[in-house]
Amino acid sequence: MYEDGIGREALCFDGERFQRRERQLAAELPCRFYLDGELLSSFSCSPWQLSDLALGELRIRGLIRSASELSELIADEEKMEIHARLRPRDRCRGEELSGEERMRGREERILVPIRSVQKLSRLFNEASRKFHRTGGIHAAALADFERLLLFREDVGRRNAMEKLLGACLKEEPDLSGKLILFSGRIAAEILEGASLIGSPVLIAVSAPSSMAVELAEKRGMTLIGFARGEEFNIYTHPERIEGTMLSSGLN
Repeated sequence: MYEDGIGREALCFDGERFQRRERQLAAELPCRFYLDGELLSSFSCSPWQLSDLALGELRIRGLIRSASELSELIADEEKMEIHARLRPRDRCRGEELSGEERMRGREERILVPIRSVQKLSRLFNEASRKFHRTGGIHAAALADFERLLLFREDVGRRNAMEKLLGACLKEEPDLSGKLILFSGRIAAEILEGASLIGSPVLIAVSAPSSMAVELAEKRGMTLIGFARGEEFNIYTHPERIEGTMLSSGLN
């Protein structure tokens, strides 16, 4: 439902004259998330993969560490409602992981070929079909050096990353040697979500913010921005990317 977008007539100017044409808009609908029978949050999102979004939000809030801590998760994509229940013995409301805990696993010594960064950026762009139809969708993906393994999309940047985080909680993939790709600007909240997934490398199509770079540096993540075509910028921990030199001035 709505995956191809919602058709809406627009008055389009082609440089010479106006014409009425139908354009596809990215679907964005209001959603309510209930936890243990109480309203946890209300937000707008794309009407698909709601269970992944729920898991991701609970993880970011520090309410769960794994999908098994839920006794129930029902995502109704027609009513746009999510209902979840925590197992009583697993309740950990308000508990946030420390910075040290989030950094565990960041010391993984992988060496990513330059061609893999370029290839994955191309595959990521090709997979973003909803974006190409509407121009209004963000995406996040988990990949190895050759292919995309998990791919999630949403009209919201944060929602897209939360969906990927939730999918990783649900699927429990082996994160050894895995990378994260993201379609938009990397703000601190996006870096936070990516850091909880556990991959040491984040590749973004757009720019990172200064705070995101600082967080990536602290948490031992390799942060790449402006990955388009053959080019990209490495902002932190370049030692994981083939051909970089520590004398470049980055840590």
